[in-house]
Amino acid sequence: MSSRVILNLVNNTNGDVTCTDISCKTWNNLEVGQVVKSGSSISFNADTNDRLFLTWKNKEAGAVFYMAMTCPKKSTNSACGYDTLSGLQTYKKHGTPATFTFNLGEENNADWTNGDSNHNNNVPYGSC
Repeated sequence: MSSRVILNLVNNTNGDVTCTDISCKTWNNLEVGQVVKSGSSISFNADTNDRLFLTWKNKEAGAVFYMAMTCPKKSTNSACGYDTLSGLQTYKKHGTPATFTFNLGEENNADWTNGDSNHNNNVPYGSC
């Protein structure tokens, strides 16, 4: 199966972040416990068209970042960062794979259903 979702995660925080929760579906190359060093970036991919939820923690800063994303077969791509500094960048609402970039430590530029603006829309975390 080919990738439906690509997550580009950029850690712009002052400390490493660790994935502490994956809800609803699995990723091809991401597991709980994955660490992304401060100042680095990494990409992950998933084959599902269902919703994906992730939690990242930065122990040094005491910060937690929650995110959701999806590339459904019969509606538009969507993603959200649940806190202001999840750093969701603008994204294309159509096309496969859906590519979502989160610059942790920066403000969100998009939200759920709004690929090019942020109105603080989201879905309940873990709502598969």
